Amino acid sequence: MALRHRTRILIACEESQAVTKEFRKLGHEAFSCDILPCKKTGRDFKI
Repeated sequence: MALRHRTRILIACEESQAVTKEFRKLGHEAFSCDILPCKKTGRDFKI
């Protein structure tokens, strides 16, 4: 059985959080960082 490595990822300039959500689906600990607020409401993974 292969071990999966959980990576911490910071995605810059991403107000939509689309990329962040895709990395989280793969099991990574992902966050987005932007000076603008998120476009969508709901669970926020923004720093």
